[in-house]
Amino acid sequence: MRFLPPRPGADTGVSLLEQVRSIIATRRPLGDDTNFFEAGFTSSSLTAVLADLENAALSLSLVDLYRFPTIRALANELRRRAAAAAPAPTTGPRPLPWERHAEPQGGH
Repeated sequence: MRFLPPRPGADTGVSLLEQVRSIIATRRPLGDDTNFFEAGFTSSSLTAVLADLENAALSLSLVDLYRFPTIRALANELRRRAAAAAPAPTTGPRPLPWERHAEPQGGH
């Protein structure tokens, strides 16, 4: 049976950094700030890492692994994307469509 880390946002107490670290560690243990390429990862091995990340519902592209080439940078980018995708908080009840006031029409 293959271990899959918890999905982001799951109430497990596991941070996104820890999730990314545990996924990549199945291929090669790294420090959080170690560059993937300096550690010996290749495009081919990063493709395998990408598949592991996708299996854990962490949506990325191969280009993302080049743009964010450390565990910490990758986790920070995933966190940024999650925050950007979260719905904006509302400041109060929103009016229902039939409660909205129509603009007054001129000439009456």
